Amino acid sequence: MNIYRPIIDEFDLSELDMPDAFREAVRPAVEYLLDTHASFSVAIRMAALMLESYRGQLRVTDAFAAAHPENVISMYSSPDVFLAFYLLMLAAKAYNLYNVRAEQKAGVCTAFSLSCAEDNESCFLCREKYQAGPISACSYQTVPPFHVGCRCGLLFSK
Repeated sequence: MNIYRPIIDEFDLSELDMPDAFREAVRPAVEYLLDTHASFSVAIRMAALMLESYRGQLRVTDAFAAAHPENVISMYSSPDVFLAFYLLMLAAKAYNLYNVRAEQKAGVCTAFSLSCAEDNESCFLCREKYQAGPISACSYQTVPPFHVGCRCGLLFSK
């Protein structure tokens, strides 16, 4: 088990409207991406294999799709591409939560804030989102990325 697996195991993966067996296959895929520092090319191959072995249609929950335009599968060139970005989103979220917990344990940093690129590629929701607070307030919901394709970051302060 790698250092990220306990965090990945906490993810309920409720964004996916898929059978439990498929959702459970997401966890080792995310773990592999983190262990190998994999890029999009690895994520897309993994997504293609997952969907090929499932042989069904990839679906997300209505609530997840409604939360952000980039959470809609049809926004992407294929379900494989969407799933690859979803896996990378989960990997980044696990990485950020791991670092939050490491900072909490070290006791050096006590607060966090969010950063957004605020360029033409940034979505309107992320540009408007500014959050800061104690590290203890960090959770799956409050730590970026916030949607598929999100480029928001997390800053720690002493």
